[in-house]
Amino acid sequence: MADAAKAFGLDHPRTVHRYASGERIPRPEVMRRIVHATGGKVTPGDFYHAPAAD
Repeated sequence: MADAAKAFGLDHPRTVHRYASGERIPRPEVMRRIVHATGGKVTPGDFYHAPAAD
């Protein structure tokens, strides 16, 4: 988490944990840094979970 926080320009690894657990959704600027730092492997859609279709 510490390496990810540094790559995303965040001060606290706990913030990355909160994003990963779904507890928080990154602000738009942070979202852009995450997408860029992961080479697009993590996208804004990864932070939003739609309910399953019936």
